[in-house]
Amino acid sequence: MLWNDREHKQSIRVKPRIRARDVDLIHTREFISWFEERIIQMRHEGPISEHILSLSRGPSTSVICYRGYIINGFRFHTREREKGKKTQNSGVVVTAEVSSFATARDKNPIPGHVSYYGVLTDVIELHYLGGNRVILFKCDWWDVINSRRGIKKDEYGFTCLNFERTICTDEPFVLASQAKQVFYVQNSNEENWHTVVEIQTRGVYDMNQKVSTNDPEPYQQLITLHNQRDVHELVKNDLINWDRNDIAGETIQTDVLLSRQENIVERDNEFIHDDDIDDV
Repeated sequence: MLWNDREHKQSIRVKPRIRARDVDLIHTREFISWFEERIIQMRHEGPISEHILSLSRGPSTSVICYRGYIINGFRFHTREREKGKKTQNSGVVVTAEVSSFATARDKNPIPGHVSYYGVLTDVIELHYLGGNRVILFKCDWWDVINSRRGIKKDEYGFTCLNFERTICTDEPFVLASQAKQVFYVQNSNEENWHTVVEIQTRGVYDMNQKVSTNDPEPYQQLITLHNQRDVHELVKNDLINWDRNDIAGETIQTDVLLSRQENIVERDNEFIHDDDIDDV
């Protein structure tokens, strides 16, 4: 999709009387119709990926909504889902590439990155032809545009957000694959301001080691498409199927099972429940 994005922007730039600052605006407004027409043209010129073809035809009008989703090593819950719980899993951050201009007459945009912080309100699954699906996060986004009024740095260098200021936008959606998780801690001396705390992916540790470009690619990263779909585990109504279908079942005699149960020591009191964990 990235090459289509660049191709469309380039087609806008070559048009007469188009200001550099208007390219992104026109791209957002016209890309969908352009993409559909471009794929039809490419199909007449030669073979094209069925995956790209299905995306160009748009999603089904029916969608599935969820209250939680696990992706990128994070467990996300919607704001409604976590009401009454001690844990916090609705904080979202997405880093976007943006273009800025020094003056109104500047024709040379300066690329940069902006981190947008928000709260997850809905998880939406879109369905396309061929069984393809796309997961979107719908969020309420805090105001990170107005410095000092909506976002600031505290004396220790932490990012702080004003929860009374949100961004009014008609584009509240982001791809779930782009999202990372944060949680917010209310400031003790400023009620409306909350400090952003970044969350480390579960099971991933920073060993402070430099990676050589000559090293072979780690085996864990060689994931097939099938396994990627398994990793993106969908949490629907909090029910997860733990049955395995990749190995044959084992038959155990009743007397053997009973003898094993006699040797089991109950340890229910040692289990850490979700409601027993302080804000994580």
